[in-house]
Amino acid sequence: MSKSNLIDKASSQKFSPRDCSVEIWMKEVAQKQRLGTTYGRDAKIVLPDQVLNEGPLRQSLIDEFAFKALSEDYGTRGICYLAAMAQSIEEHEFLVTQVFDEAMHARAFKHHLEEIGACDTNLDTFIREKYAEEIRSIFTPLNDFFHNVAIENQNYLGGVTILTIILEGILAPTAEMGELKWQRLNPVASNIQHQANLDEIRHLTICANIIKKAIEGNPQVIGQVGSVLHDGMELWKNIPIQDIVYKREVLFQKGMLEHKNIVGDQPLTEELRLIDSTPEQRLQLTFEWTQQMQTSRIKDMGLEN
Repeated sequence: MSKSNLIDKASSQKFSPRDCSVEIWMKEVAQKQRLGTTYGRDAKIVLPDQVLNEGPLRQSLIDEFAFKALSEDYGTRGICYLAAMAQSIEEHEFLVTQVFDEAMHARAFKHHLEEIGACDTNLDTFIREKYAEEIRSIFTPLNDFFHNVAIENQNYLGGVTILTIILEGILAPTAEMGELKWQRLNPVASNIQHQANLDEIRHLTICANIIKKAIEGNPQVIGQVGSVLHDGMELWKNIPIQDIVYKREVLFQKGMLEHKNIVGDQPLTEELRLIDSTPEQRLQLTFEWTQQMQTSRIKDMGLEN
C-alpha cells in the first residue's frame, strides 16, 4: 500500500487553534505562504495548450475542478456556522481563517475553469446545472447530515468531527492525487492543488486538536462525537463518490495517452509511473489515502477505540 505524503506531513506537525490566530494567519499564510500567488497558484506558471483544446484531457479537468469547486463552496458555508458556534476565541479565529482558505480554494478552482473557457455562460450556473446529479447524490446528503448535527442539534464538536473526517478527509487525498497527476500535463492545476494542500494540512491538524482537547477536558465528549463519527462513516460508504471519480479518471486516461510525450516517465508513486497507471489504480490509491487520512485523524482525535 502506498503511503500518502499528506498524512506524513500532517502527522509530523502539531498545531492548535492558538497557532493560527487571525494575526498569525495574516503574517504566515496571507503575506508569506501566498506571496507571489494569484488565484491560489504561482503566478509565474504558464497555462499549457493541451487543456485549451477539446478532448478527454480537458473534459476530465473540467469535471474534476467543478466537483472540487462545489466541495469547497459547501465546506466554506459549513465552516461559517462552526465559526459562529466556536467555544473559545482561539477556535473562532482559526475557523474564520479556514473560511478564507476554503473560499480561496473555491475561487482558485473556478478561476482555472474560467481561464480554460469551460463555459460561455455564468460559471456557477453552469456547474450547478451540469453537475446536478453530483449535487443530488453526494453534496446534498453530506450537507443535510452536517446541517442536522451542527445546526439543528447545535453539536459544535460533532460539526468539527464531520469537517475533519468526512469533508476534509475526502478532499485532501483527492487534492494530493490531483497535484501529482497534473504535474506535467497541467502545471497550473497541479500547483493550485499543491497550494490548497498546504492549507489542508493545517486544517486537519488543528481540527483534530480541537476534538482531542475537548475529550481530554471531558471524556463524555467521546459519546457526543463518536455517534456522529459512526453515522458519518456509514454515509461516506453509501454515497457514490467512487463512481464519480472513476468516470473522470477514465477520461484522464484517454487524454494522458494522447500526450505520452509530455507525461514521459513522471512517477505517480515510488513503484509506479503515471503513464503505466490505470484508472482503477489511481482510484484505488486515492481511496487508500482517504482511509489512511481518516484513520490518522481518528487516532489523533483520541477516537480510535
